[in-house]
Amino acid sequence: KLDYFVGSWETASKIWMGPGEPMASNGSATISWALNGLFQKQEYSGEMMGKPMTGVGYTGYDIYNKKYIAFWIDNSSSAFFTMEGTFDQSGKVLSMYGKMDDFMTGEHDKTIAFIMKIVDNNKFIFEMHDLAIGGEKTMTGEITYTRKK
Repeated sequence: KLDYFVGSWETASKIWMGPGEPMASNGSATISWALNGLFQKQEYSGEMMGKPMTGVGYTGYDIYNKKYIAFWIDNSSSAFFTMEGTFDQSGKVLSMYGKMDDFMTGEHDKTIAFIMKIVDNNKFIFEMHDLAIGGEKTMTGEITYTRKK
């Protein structure tokens, strides 16, 4: 199911740091198979809060535990994000969950949802949700990936 994500992508990001309008920025990503095809490697470059941002993530399928697993690191913090989850029945939505420390609030081990929604052959949306917020407005970030032609 991960084959879909391989390729070169333009990105449009929105980050909500609180109520009001999100911060918007653009970037790019390359996703390729790595480590004998067991994992996908994403190399991302863009902007975060007006500063250059680069990141690297790996995603794969853990055959022993029968779930998708991933980790992410970038130059915007010293945090190491890990997550795990499954695709829905349609095979178009991968929902993964993990923990994060929030340097803005000082909270530790907040549960975060990372959701990847395949829109069509050339677009997917990556959402980040802070589940500790509760209610309907848990989204803290959204990145729209559009395949480069």
